[in-house]
Amino acid sequence: MGQTLELIIRRNELNLSELALEVGVDRRTFYYWFKKSVLKESTIDKISRVIKSVDVTNSLKRSIIEPCFEPGLKLSVNKNDSDEYWKDKYLVLLERYTQLLKLDIRA
Repeated sequence: MGQTLELIIRRNELNLSELALEVGVDRRTFYYWFKKSVLKESTIDKISRVIKSVDVTNSLKRSIIEPCFEPGLKLSVNKNDSDEYWKDKYLVLLERYTQLLKLDIRA
């Protein structure tokens, strides 16, 4: 979610200092948020009220639903090693499912 937030801000060429002032946080807080995988609903609401030209809420929620792979996790491409391939695939899907559950709890 943090990376998606950063992408939204950069693509819309928003001034981070002005945005932070309007949201009521320090500029460094945005850099902290950029590193987070999940943002609080209240944080998303604050940002959405300020950035009215972009549907921030749906964009950030969609970033959780879209495939999210751990940086170090690579799915095995060797189909002969099917047990390992399916185990890795299961772990990736389980992580995505867990993130969706966390999103539902806050909604």
